[in-house]
Amino acid sequence: MSAVAVSRASMGGGLPLYGLLNAAFLLLVALGMVWGHLDAAHPVYLVLLFALCSSAVCGMRQLNDRQVYLLLFSVIYFLFYGLMDVVRLLTGSAGPAAPSGLFDKAELVILAGGVLAHVGYRVVQLAPAAARRGAPGDWSERTLVSVGLLLWTVCTWLSWEFKVHVIVSTAGADIQRGLAGLGGWETSAFILGIMLQPLGLLMLAYAQSRFQRAYLTPLLIAVVVFQFAFGFIVDVKGDALMGAVLVILVKLLTQGRVPRMWLVVIGVSVALAFPVLQANRVVRGESGMDRTAAAQNVVQVLKKAVATSRQASSANFRPESFFERLSLKTSVELIVSRTGKDVAFQDGDTLSPLLTAFIPRLIWPDKPDVQTGRVMNEAFQVSEQAETYISPSHLGELYWNFGWSGALGGMFLIGALLGIIGRCCDLSEAVTLTRVMIAAVTMQALVLGFESTIAAQYVVWMRSMLAIGLLHLVLARRSGAESSEAGDQTGNGSPRPDAMSAAVPFPNLMR
Repeated sequence: MSAVAVSRASMGGGLPLYGLLNAAFLLLVALGMVWGHLDAAHPVYLVLLFALCSSAVCGMRQLNDRQVYLLLFSVIYFLFYGLMDVVRLLTGSAGPAAPSGLFDKAELVILAGGVLAHVGYRVVQLAPAAARRGAPGDWSERTLVSVGLLLWTVCTWLSWEFKVHVIVSTAGADIQRGLAGLGGWETSAFILGIMLQPLGLLMLAYAQSRFQRAYLTPLLIAVVVFQFAFGFIVDVKGDALMGAVLVILVKLLTQGRVPRMWLVVIGVSVALAFPVLQANRVVRGESGMDRTAAAQNVVQVLKKAVATSRQASSANFRPESFFERLSLKTSVELIVSRTGKDVAFQDGDTLSPLLTAFIPRLIWPDKPDVQTGRVMNEAFQVSEQAETYISPSHLGELYWNFGWSGALGGMFLIGALLGIIGRCCDLSEAVTLTRVMIAAVTMQALVLGFESTIAAQYVVWMRSMLAIGLLHLVLARRSGAESSEAGDQTGNGSPRPDAMSAAVPFPNLMR
């Protein structure tokens, strides 16, 4: 099911590839059963989940066509809800014993939710793609790099000021204290900066893919490294890995193939860095160091985090592995088993911030905010520390709010929304900056962000779509293609050979 295995040559129809992937996975599960680790996972559940998720390759023509959103969602869905079970089945590693039966209720919710998401996506995709209008104009290389670098620099500075000097930690008291010291205009500026920062980074990644200039590669690497350092200081893995993820996404979307070199380099870097990020949280928690102090002593904090990560194999301390941290199945199992019994349904309370997404705090300074992760921790009594954030995942939160109807109906709507975006932003037809921004932000917020809470990700996504729309309205312009059409043709009306050779897969930047 790995995207690396999906080559453009084998994309036609996708059925042979689908059969090959599932045959290989069946063999893998059979090995786990032979090795006698059946009490670690439900093989039937894993086979069905993989069959569902791998079906995303069916119908794909290339890796950046309208099916790419479903493919990435399916990969993430399996990683969140199936990968850890595969590891336990093969290794017999420690974990909760699987109950008897083919699958339990939580696994049934996961399977049914995944099916409905696929159905929603496929139903929307039945509609034909909209016909393309005339080609608008392009940005020059200098304009694109200048605007992208300026936007990323300004927004990164605003994010730094807010996350390092205003909100010095994730403790509720520190958050309230920091927000209380801000005026309405300051709060709005900080929120806007945090929201637009990924777009600046995305423009730089797009420029590097678009122009392939030698100076853009080290510039992009420097931005990714700084983004990691920033995430390390504020102790947010999403911020640390955002640069690497966006670079891979942009290259995949613009080139229609997996950027192997970038993927290998970034993959190895992330694998080495993840234990350090995990240890960083432990070090910061033990020392009580806030973000401001960490920024002032970043070298010392890094040394302590590296030293702590090396102790991960000791008997006294073992942080969560990458697979354990990635898995969200436990949260769904907790929610499904207890909601409606000793924990009440939320009835939409955790989704309420969606209704006020476009009301700025400048107008409503006391706009309510629901810290869903902390509410879940308190409701399900997961941790004794009230500030601990427990991620329910979007599927778990939907069930927590409305039960089966929420899980099934909500997942159908999520699939349909991704399908609409896939139909409108088919990058195999035309690669444009607007389409790439919509695709990348959608994948980051709604697909990769599926592990988080719904309001936190969808509010960011909606605001980002508004910002991208405004950029489109301001910067999109028609090219002189219509007026120069005659000049690009021979006397008999056929296109000139030089005009055809000048065609590039990046016809414009804003559309």
